[in-house]
Amino acid sequence: MASDAQDLVPDHPQLERLRHNLRAETAQALSECLGRLERLESELKDAYEMQVTGAWSGTGPTALIVPSEAAKRKVQPEEAPKLTPKQEKEAWSPDENEPIPFTESTWNLLLVLGFTKDILVGCGVLVGSLLLQAGLCYVVLTGAFLGKPLDGEIDTARRWRTFTAHDFKHLDITETSLVSRVCNGDGSLIMSTKQADLILQLNAYLGMKAHELTPEGVSPGSVLCVLCIAWWCLYVAREYRAIFSSLEGLWNVPGGPSNLELGTLRSVSLPRFLLFCTLRLLKAVISSLLLVAGIQWLVNAVAIRSIVLRAVAIKTLFELDAVFYAAFMPKRLQVSMKKLKPLQFRNSVCRSQVESLLLLLFLVGVTMGTWHQLVDPIAETMERIKTEYCGGNQNFVVGVKDHHGLAVGRSSMPYDPARAEDEIATAVYDYAFKSNESNLILFHASPRSFEKTRVETMATGKRTDP
Repeated sequence: MASDAQDLVPDHPQLERLRHNLRAETAQALSECLGRLERLESELKDAYEMQVTGAWSGTGPTALIVPSEAAKRKVQPEEAPKLTPKQEKEAWSPDENEPIPFTESTWNLLLVLGFTKDILVGCGVLVGSLLLQAGLCYVVLTGAFLGKPLDGEIDTARRWRTFTAHDFKHLDITETSLVSRVCNGDGSLIMSTKQADLILQLNAYLGMKAHELTPEGVSPGSVLCVLCIAWWCLYVAREYRAIFSSLEGLWNVPGGPSNLELGTLRSVSLPRFLLFCTLRLLKAVISSLLLVAGIQWLVNAVAIRSIVLRAVAIKTLFELDAVFYAAFMPKRLQVSMKKLKPLQFRNSVCRSQVESLLLLLFLVGVTMGTWHQLVDPIAETMERIKTEYCGGNQNFVVGVKDHHGLAVGRSSMPYDPARAEDEIATAVYDYAFKSNESNLILFHASPRSFEKTRVETMATGKRTDP
C-alpha cells in the first residue's frame, strides 16, 4: 500500500528533498530514544547488582536481561543526499504547474456526465441553459433593447424648433417663449417636458451650463462611459481566460476511455474532448456577443446616472448560467462537480507574462477603439442636438394669419426667473392662495368678453367707452 501511495505522487526535486529530510529526522529521533533506553537499562542493571549478590548464573529466574548487540548498536541518522546546484534551484523554485479549478456551471457538465445516473436530466439542463443564453444574446442585440440611434433626435429637435418652440400660443404670462423656458430649465413647464428632460441630460453628460452649446474639455459623461466599458471588458477578459485555460488543462489529460477516479480525471475520450472544446468555443462566441451588446448599450445611455446602473446590470448576465445550474441541476451531478479536482498545466514565467500582456492589449484596444468609434461621435451628436434645440435666437414668437396664411412674428422677453415676481405674477399668486378678490385682474363672466378685452387696443377701448 505504501508503494502504491508513493506511485500516485509525481517525482519532484522538492518532494524528494522533503522525503530524505523526513527519513533523517526520524532516524535521529529513533537514535536518541535507543540511547535513552540503553542508559536506563544500564542503571537498572547496576542497581540490581548492588541489591542482589550471588545472583544465579546462566538462565536462572533472576538472570539479568542484557540488551543484544543489535539493540546496543546506535542507529546513525541517514544523511540527506547532496543535490546539485541545478536540483537545489529546482527544489526551492515555485511550482510551475498551475491548477485550473472548474466552476459549478453547465459548461463543465461534460467532465462528469456519464459517471452518474442522471444523464438524461443533466443533458436537458445543459440544452436548456444553452437555449436560454442564446435567446438572451438575440434579445440584447436587437434594436428594441439597444435603443434607437441618437442621430434621429436631430430631426426631431429641428421639427420641434420649427413648429412648436416659437408658437405664440405657448407664451407664458411673462411673455417668454417656450424654447427659452425649455432651454433654461424652467421647472414650471406643462408641455415639451420630454425635450426639457433631454436637454438637462445632455447638459449633465457634456458638462455644460444651460446657456452653453459646446463643452469645455472632455465631457464627464464620456469619461464615465469609457470607464464602465473598461469595467465590462474586465469581466469578458476573465471569461476568455477561464475558457482557454480549461482547454489547455484538458489538453494535458491523457487520451483514452474517460476515467474519473476520486475526483481526478485520469483520461478523457476523444468525443468528450471534442464536445467540450465545442462548448467552450460556443461560450467564447456568446461572451463576444455580450461584449458587443454591452458596449453598445452603455454608449447609447444619455443620462449620466444610468451609465453606472447599466454597467452593474450587464455584469449579471454572466451569472445566469450559475443560477440556472444551481436551480435545476440534479444533486448527484452537483456533488460530482464539487469533488472534481483541478486540472494541472505547466505555466512558465514567459507564458504568464505573455498572457497578461495579451489581456492588457485586449483591454486597451477595446477601450480606445470604443472611445474613438462610438463614445466621441456620440458626444458630437449630443452637441448637435443641443444646438438644434437651443441655438440661435430664442426670443421671438410667430403666428399665422387665419385669412391669408401669412406668418406674423414679434419679439418675446428673454428668460428671467426674477420676472416671475412682477406685479401681475404676484396678483395671480395672491388671488390663487390668499383671497378671491384682486384689484389688478379684470375678470369677465363669459369667454367671449374675456377674448374681446384681451385683444382690444387702447384706441378700441376708447371708442367702446360710453
